Amino acid sequence: MAVTIRQLSSVDAENYWRFRLEALLDSPLAFASDAEQHRTDGVALTAERLGHPRNWTLGAFVDGQLAGTMTMLIETRVKTAHKAMLVGVYVAPGHRGTGLARELLEATIARARATPPIGQVLLAVTVADPPRARRFYERAGFRTYGVEPRALRIGDEYVDQEMMLLDLRTEPAAAG
Repeated sequence: MAVTIRQLSSVDAENYWRFRLEALLDSPLAFASDAEQHRTDGVALTAERLGHPRNWTLGAFVDGQLAGTMTMLIETRVKTAHKAMLVGVYVAPGHRGTGLARELLEATIARARATPPIGQVLLAVTVADPPRARRFYERAGFRTYGVEPRALRIGDEYVDQEMMLLDLRTEPAAAG
């Protein structure tokens, strides 16, 4: 299995747009976005987002096929520029349990560490997610700092989100 991890660009927009739609349909509770809005936003907006100068999306390619993604959104205000938010995390079902997510997370964290002034990375895991997602982030050094009740509304249902933080000022932890 030949794995390549690289930043996606606007050239990847159509491929990433399709991959993201698959993710939203496969795991709707894992994302704040939904499939209908994604369809409405379209490939052009995806290309624009991939071309953002500060934020980035890393893609993991297995034998040339996109198999996993992670997006880092960096705060732009002076007082909050030390924070980044990890979003859009998804590994295709056929590649789960292979270590691909760990490789992708390690690459994402390494890039965050090398991007001043980022000092902490935040993420949200829905309480409805399997516990393995939370444990995966904990092994990488993320710690829970709170729960947001009713963070997402899906139809008439509400889902809580556990908020997690990785302090980049500490020694790197091994993901996985």
